[in-house]
Amino acid sequence: MTREVLKKTQTGNVVILAGDKYDRNAVELQDAIDKEIAPLVESGQLKVLYKTFIEEWSDHNATYEFEQFLSLSGEKPDIVFAGYDGIAESVIHMLERNNLMENVYITGQDAELRAIKNIIDGKQVMTVFHPLKEIAYQVAELAVNLGNDKMPEKSELSYINNGLIDVPTIKMNSKAVTIENIDEVLIKSGTYTKEEVYN
Repeated sequence: MTREVLKKTQTGNVVILAGDKYDRNAVELQDAIDKEIAPLVESGQLKVLYKTFIEEWSDHNATYEFEQFLSLSGEKPDIVFAGYDGIAESVIHMLERNNLMENVYITGQDAELRAIKNIIDGKQVMTVFHPLKEIAYQVAELAVNLGNDKMPEKSELSYINNGLIDVPTIKMNSKAVTIENIDEVLIKSGTYTKEEVYN
C-alpha cells in the first residue's frame, strides 16, 4: 500500500485512517504503514498530521473522523492511507466537498468496484486485491495435506503472535491494483468484467 504512494511522492502531510482497532488486520496494517514511512517521518520529509482507527470499518465513521480532522486542524493532507475502499471513498467525498481534492494521494483496500472507478478517475492511487479464489484453493490444498499428515515446509511458514503463542502461519500474497494493472489483475482473473469496470 505505502510503496505505490511513495512511488508518487515522498514528501508532505499524511493522514492514516486504519480499520477497526479490534480487528487484528487493521492493527497490523497500521503498524506496517508506520514502519514503512518511519524513515521519511524521521527525516522530516513526511509529517503525520492525524492517525486513528475507524470503528467497524464504517464509511460513516470515516466521514466523521476525517471531517473533524479537516475542520479542527485547518490542514490539507497530501497523502491519505485508508485501510479500506469505503474509508477512501469517504475521504474523497470530504475532499471534494471542501475543494481540496487536487494532488492528494489516497489508498484503499479490498478492490471494490467503486475503488476501481476512483482509480480510473484519478481520485485514488491504488487498492489492495485479495485473490479469494486463489486463497481458497491454497487453503483447500493445505487442509488435504494436513489431513494426510503432510506438514508444510518450514520455509513456507511465518509466525504471528496471537497474544498467547506464536502461531504457525502461511501468508497469502495480496496484489496492489493501480491504473496500470487493472485489466491484468481484475479483468483477466474474472473478478470483474470490462463492462463493469469501464462503464
